[in-house]
Amino acid sequence: MAVRLIKAQNASSADIYADMICASNTVSEKLGAPKTAKKLPSVILKYGTDLSAAAERGELDPVFGRGGETEAVIRILSRRTKNNPCLIGEPGVGKTAIAEGLAIKIAEGSVPDGFLSKRIAALDLPLMLSGAKYRGEFEERMKNVIDAASADPDIILFIDEIHTIVGAGSAEGAVDAANMIKPALSRGRIRVIGATTDAEYRKFITNLRRASTRQFA
Repeated sequence: MAVRLIKAQNASSADIYADMICASNTVSEKLGAPKTAKKLPSVILKYGTDLSAAAERGELDPVFGRGGETEAVIRILSRRTKNNPCLIGEPGVGKTAIAEGLAIKIAEGSVPDGFLSKRIAALDLPLMLSGAKYRGEFEERMKNVIDAASADPDIILFIDEIHTIVGAGSAEGAVDAANMIKPALSRGRIRVIGATTDAEYRKFITNLRRASTRQFA
């Protein structure tokens, strides 16, 4: 079953571009010796997983039949605008595998030169929310992650179930995760690969359109 790829838009555009990307039969090659690469910032490692490091250590399973989607993600991430792809599909169809496949391709060196130094970090939103009992605590965690990702253009955040950022961490007088991340996305400060189901994506977009600012289309 194919995964649908939605290209997230900037605030200035109301269009949603959707493509059905067919799976290929490309089999990931085996990794050679792990290369020395920079580590992710500690704040991102605290609330996420370094998929690139896992790929370099050979800890990720080979990804079969997702070459087409992975190449499409690379093309979208390479754009100057409309460059935050979102993978749409039901649970179990392989959305996370596409992010892992990208990490493997980077570790192999089988990506365009501009991607050789990229690092893929899978952000764990429930972990970030865990234990945040006091007002502003989650906001501070999210701000630190956004600032760390903004400081290094080689960092790409993968957020599974991205629809959950709407309302995440919100409380009286607080700002939810969606409204915190939107300015960074609209200004091109960070790169994000999102993943969700079709139904949740529709609700996700509807909720964002109701916001006072339209950083997402």
